[in-house]
Amino acid sequence: MKKLIPFFLLTSLLAEEEITDPFAAPAATKESISASVDDSIIKHQAAIEVLEQIKRIDRIECILMDPTYDYEYASQKENWIGHKEISEEEELLEALEKLSWFFRQEGIGAMCMYPVHEMRCYTKEKEILKLTICWGCNQSSVWSENVSMSWGLGDYKPLEEFLIARLPIPDEFMDMREVVKTKTNRVIEEIKRSNQAGDDNSE
Repeated sequence: MKKLIPFFLLTSLLAEEEITDPFAAPAATKESISASVDDSIIKHQAAIEVLEQIKRIDRIECILMDPTYDYEYASQKENWIGHKEISEEEELLEALEKLSWFFRQEGIGAMCMYPVHEMRCYTKEKEILKLTICWGCNQSSVWSENVSMSWGLGDYKPLEEFLIARLPIPDEFMDMREVVKTKTNRVIEEIKRSNQAGDDNSE
């Protein structure tokens, strides 16, 4: 994990002529390029397996979550802020088409992961695929029976439009800066309460 550099220090570092980027990646080598290619092959083999799973899906549960809470809390059924079942044939086929397109190409995403939408896919009531998406950092988390990976969003618009048409994102979650601020403040308050409870118990 990268060590965070205070803004005032980062500014002074950048002012030095010999330093242009304190987080600059090392020069590529044959070994690093080979490793990157191997990683890409493994990931796209996993995507092919996911595409095979999509063929088996007969029901999808689409979930709208509050991105200002941790996933463990927001993903629990009692905390969902929206929910849509998809099992009718025409709508299901449309969803599977969008999912298939989603996994046929990959983009580059960050890793902030403030997910709003989740798709839980079933065959004969068995969950075989779960896709959790953060539209803010263009990143998703993917789970299937034999695959667990992150997947950067490429041409995600068809799937995004499909989900938003059924589970619109509330206005207060459209500005990712506000989402991050709200979540950060909530975490700070939780830490303060935890510390206060520890102080009270020690008395």
